Amino acid sequence: MGIPLGQGSPFSAYIPHVNGPDVDAADQAEWNRAAKERHSRIEAGVSECMARRGFDYFPVEWVEETPERLFPNGDVMWLPRLPEDRSEAERVGYGVQPPAGLAGGMGESSPKNIEYQASLSDEAAREYDLALHGPNPYESSDALADESCLGQAVTANPADGPGASLSPADQFAAQFWDLGRAMDDLVFSGVRADQAVIEANAAWALCMDAKGYDLASGNLYSADQVEPWTAHTLALRTKADGSLGDAWYNYSSDDATPEDERSLGGWPAEIAIAVDDFDCRHDTDYETVYRDVQLRLEEEFVEYNKDRLDMMVAYVTGIG
Repeated sequence: MGIPLGQGSPFSAYIPHVNGPDVDAADQAEWNRAAKERHSRIEAGVSECMARRGFDYFPVEWVEETPERLFPNGDVMWLPRLPEDRSEAERVGYGVQPPAGLAGGMGESSPKNIEYQASLSDEAAREYDLALHGPNPYESSDALADESCLGQAVTANPADGPGASLSPADQFAAQFWDLGRAMDDLVFSGVRADQAVIEANAAWALCMDAKGYDLASGNLYSADQVEPWTAHTLALRTKADGSLGDAWYNYSSDDATPEDERSLGGWPAEIAIAVDDFDCRHDTDYETVYRDVQLRLEEEFVEYNKDRLDMMVAYVTGIG
């Protein structure tokens, strides 16, 4: 997803390094083994503590860490990708995209705990939360050691104990993740917030309005302005028969949303939206404005953060 800026962009020299060095498989496996053991000790401690307070607790299974990766597609303009040639846009539109994933549930990895808490009275369920997490579940577990079972179990297995050292990925992240995240935020949010892009979006939206679209109404895309992603979301929601489905991202994981309401299948109605998007981008010089803004912001970022960016590259390549 996204439109590549190419190798000459200011970020292009740094993006290959933002996710850190390649991790030795044996080192990662050893860390996973030790971390899994610590996780098991913490979960056993939570279970024992909850039992003392009169509640059942089912230990959450260990899930191996999968580090988030930034810039998986390189340096791109965060826009729905269209063919460069209009005749190709008339043929394929936005292309084919598999069904989008539905929203997840509560985020708990142990359904038994969810079911158990749901079986309690309202008052007992609140007491369960208080016993497990303390008065504020959004605070660090370490800060809740005197009040919550989770906090006490974490404290009993401190961060300097067996299996608690930083993973290889986290060792890099501790020094440079904020830098890569700031680069990522610039591409995905900062460019859209620039006044020139806001004005370009307004011109693009007027063009789409003139073609009969009412993109500003309804819940097409969770953004603060009408933009090409709004048209892309409209295409996602458009069914094979041309009618408009519900907003799939508002559905819970229990809803069986039809696949053609959350995918791109190359239907004629989808392609028509993509072609109109193509024409409006061309008529308003949209992508040129967007590209110029992104290159300018990237250049300013690199100039301001040059020392840390170079340190990151040196860390990854083993020079520093």
